[in-house]
Amino acid sequence: MKFISKYTIRPEHRNEAIKRFLEGGGQPPEGIKLLGRWHNTSDRSGYSLVEADDAVAMGRWSHQWSDVLTIETSIVIDDEEFLKVLG
Repeated sequence: MKFISKYTIRPEHRNEAIKRFLEGGGQPPEGIKLLGRWHNTSDRSGYSLVEADDAVAMGRWSHQWSDVLTIETSIVIDDEEFLKVLG
């Protein structure tokens, strides 16, 4: 499954979020493949696109950042998969 997450850095935790990202690059744990990440430089937000079969691993990864980021995650599908949904 593919998941897209939008993150927003909590203003009061900006420095800690930057420090953590610089130290580890925000890499996902084993079992989650990072397909891409984009950063919006004007409002402290960005998006990550990942592939994973383990929703628990996704939850754990989000939880690791939940003290400094607000994270919204959704399952996404491509056009080919969506055509199957439509029948």
